[in-house]
Amino acid sequence: GTYEKEHTLTLARAVRDHLAKRTDLEVVLTRETDTPLTLPERVAFANRVRADLFVSLHLNSTEGIIAQGVESYFLADSASDEEAAAVAARENLAPEMDDPLLAAQQASVDRIVASMVLRGAHLLAGPWATALQHAMVRQTGLHNRGVKSARFGVLRGLEMPGVVLEMGFASNPAEMEHVLEADYEAALSRAIEAALVQMEQTLAGR
Repeated sequence: GTYEKEHTLTLARAVRDHLAKRTDLEVVLTRETDTPLTLPERVAFANRVRADLFVSLHLNSTEGIIAQGVESYFLADSASDEEAAAVAARENLAPEMDDPLLAAQQASVDRIVASMVLRGAHLLAGPWATALQHAMVRQTGLHNRGVKSARFGVLRGLEMPGVVLEMGFASNPAEMEHVLEADYEAALSRAIEAALVQMEQTLAGR
């Protein structure tokens, strides 16, 4: 009876407010209200505001089995395993994928991305995903499902390190109950703050 998009927006706002109070970072959300954005529009927005880092917040789901835990993904042409490929396939389901014009535009983006793989932004996507994953496990106490890679539409074409963060399973009633608690909201905010600190240290050491 609830929608992922509503919970992810609530959590994103909580993270933004937390970081605004505790850091001097400027946090920009791709959407402030329940406004639909295509995957390419989200990428274009992040590039337009010249973001330094990008994270796409999601709640995971499975059919037939009760899964649990948090996992982080960065972009790769081939998935790290079959499960990663399945998650990417679910997250890539969007109306624009059936639009021939947008599909052609995305194919063009894919060619550009292929030529950018060795650029620093994409080399840092793995460390960004790792920092987020470790911080999420420490702060939330959720099961560690690891860092994986797959071909996510919301990450293709980004000019900065980008990560898809699966914050827990909406298909798991017990875990979803935990995700909706204020304690989880605070833990998520602390985790992202800790990951940002780690990335700052990583960048400073380069």
